[in-house]
Amino acid sequence: IGNIVFDRYDIKNNSLEISVNLHPNYWRKGYIASKVMNLKQEMGQRIKRIRKQKGLTQEQLAEIMDISSRNLSNIELGNSFPKPETLERFLKKMDITTQTLFSNDSVKSDEELIKGINFLINSIKNDHEALERTYRILNDLVGEL
Repeated sequence: IGNIVFDRYDIKNNSLEISVNLHPNYWRKGYIASKVMNLKQEMGQRIKRIRKQKGLTQEQLAEIMDISSRNLSNIELGNSFPKPETLERFLKKMDITTQTLFSNDSVKSDEELIKGINFLINSIKNDHEALERTYRILNDLVGEL
């Protein structure tokens, strides 16, 4: 069917550039509106994931972003986009780049991540060298945590 990709968020110019790759049959008003809604939800999920990774409550992050908890809740639920200045504060305080926030990776649950890791490991189960490299990488990563 197609997909939508965050290409670039330009805080200085208050613009979000989005690539839309859709089959021509899907270029209708209702479909595009639903895709914009999905963008809001995806942005909210990304912000929520980062907040949780940093060990912050909604109240703590709202204070950091200088917005109300209700506003942050609406952003995380995908009901609204953050204002550019709010997003800029978020990026600076969370010490992440726009590239990290808008990366093409989907927001995945822990269960989806574990399934994906298991799938990748199973795909190399007959390659001893690849398994050893993977083990060393994972061991180094876990050792850093």
